[in-house]
Amino acid sequence: MSINGVREDGKWRRYGAIFVCGKRRWGRHVAVRASAAAGARLRVFSLQFCIAMQLSLLKTKIHRATVTHSELNYEGSIAIDDNLLQATGIREFEQVHIWDVTNGARFSTYALRAEAGSGIISLNGGAARHVQVGDIIIIAAFASMSEEEADRFQPKLVYVDGDNRITHTNNSIPTQAA
Repeated sequence: MSINGVREDGKWRRYGAIFVCGKRRWGRHVAVRASAAAGARLRVFSLQFCIAMQLSLLKTKIHRATVTHSELNYEGSIAIDDNLLQATGIREFEQVHIWDVTNGARFSTYALRAEAGSGIISLNGGAARHVQVGDIIIIAAFASMSEEEADRFQPKLVYVDGDNRITHTNNSIPTQAA
């Protein structure tokens, strides 16, 4: 494991004019030395300078799903057809964002699994107050990753029809024209 290149295996790694070792850490600090030679003088720096920035990117979305149920007296969540969960990679109990295209409401909850092939999109508990059956919604999940991971990452985009059946998938959103 590494923290922005700081190795956990005890081997020194060169970064420009310095060498860094992940095994020589004290609390939230890391040891750095100017040479790889044994016995070279160590300097201790805060780990805040070693931790990479994390970006929050769209991991996946279900585009324009139709709300089939709205159950106020059920424990809060959104039940999603298992086929859609599998196609998007959304895990049960994962936080999801709901954007109601019909009324403009935006909120978050967690995903629950509904029967595969049922087409169910059911908003439950307090979330049921934000939608009505027949509303068109977008269900999105996000993931945190480093800038390097973000450069290689592609989201899973799932498009559905009015019965919440998958029509097609994609890994990118077309560029918006003026």
